[in-house]
Amino acid sequence: MGVNFLHGFGLWVLVRSLKAKGELQHIIESGCYRGVGSWLLRQAAGSGVQMSFVSPETPDLYVDRAEDSKYYTGRDFVDFALIAWPPTINRSATLVFIDDHQAAPRRVQEAAHHGFRHVAFDDNWLPNRGDCTSLKSVCSGRSGLTLSTGNASATPLWQDNIGLRRHFMQNS
Repeated sequence: MGVNFLHGFGLWVLVRSLKAKGELQHIIESGCYRGVGSWLLRQAAGSGVQMSFVSPETPDLYVDRAEDSKYYTGRDFVDFALIAWPPTINRSATLVFIDDHQAAPRRVQEAAHHGFRHVAFDDNWLPNRGDCTSLKSVCSGRSGLTLSTGNASATPLWQDNIGLRRHFMQNS
């Protein structure tokens, strides 16, 4: 579906704010769909911000042509969590924008594992809605989801859009 108008506006404000503070040198977008969010990110960031795009399919509406842009799409697709992000990327000056319909708690954990400081989500479904577990769902306390205590029979914290149910902090 892509980024809607209000989410796009919020994303624009976030990118411009981080750039104004000098905290934006790199943007990683996980889940590009057709490239509309990618275009919005580039317009908000302007030049001088490197961008990486992660998506199973290469976008067909917009592909960023900046020389230093990196695409992990199509035949080069690698899931965000499995990419060996170069040590040259300043983690504290990188925005990770997640629009891949994967479980938000897992993506937060993976971003933190890689040392990224700024993470934003497009898909923040109400409890028991959507195709993946959102932060709103977990924080509401109304989702019926609980943190795993390491017990395999505990209620899973998240569900991915492909229907996988996993436990928080579980190695997969």
